[in-house]
Amino acid sequence: MKKSQIVKEYILQNIANGVYPIGHMIESEPVLSEKLKISRMTIREAIRDLVDENILEKQHGRGTFVLKQPKFKGFQCGIGFSEEMIRHGMTPSAKNVILQETQATEDIANDLHIPVNAAIWNIKRVRLANDIPMAYEDEYFSKAIVPNLTEEIANDSIYKYLSQQGVEFTYADQMLDAVLASDEIASLLEVPVGTPLIRMYIIAHLKNGTPFNCGTTYYRTDNYQLSQTVFRK
Repeated sequence: MKKSQIVKEYILQNIANGVYPIGHMIESEPVLSEKLKISRMTIREAIRDLVDENILEKQHGRGTFVLKQPKFKGFQCGIGFSEEMIRHGMTPSAKNVILQETQATEDIANDLHIPVNAAIWNIKRVRLANDIPMAYEDEYFSKAIVPNLTEEIANDSIYKYLSQQGVEFTYADQMLDAVLASDEIASLLEVPVGTPLIRMYIIAHLKNGTPFNCGTTYYRTDNYQLSQTVFRK
């Protein structure tokens, strides 16, 4: 994991746990640097990222403060399930993990900008927060960009692993619609057949615009309210 990400997770966890209350000042850069044994330059980078994400606010001559979040701000969906659960003080995990190497169909090849029949990974898994099923994922990774995946990695956070390998998404295309839970998905998510779900299809891209990950996620709507907050620049 990048050191700046360690700093961000430390700050986000402290916000979630109330160590840094809304509107209060967080520890100074020198204090964070000494406590985490990470350079002040990296601390500054992490804080800048959180300011850009409207989590923190720098006040000239005073310090860095925790911003009050929008009233209807909830779970940001689509990317980084584990990070999002940690942000909200919950423990992420996975079960029913199926990992297999397969070949790209024409549709998947088009979305990942790879040849038809190129090698890809297909991962199916149920994502949980505090041991409660929240979402079911059926996704694909280009093996040319992500050559090594294991069930052990898929049982944790794939995006955390990829970040450690220097593979990080910059943006993602998201397409959402509403569906009813089929027999299979209802069983996996432990909801009645026909329960309303949010279905999201994503295509995640590297900084250079190359897509490397696509797939569908089905989200429960009874105990997991999705929201996307848009800030006007």
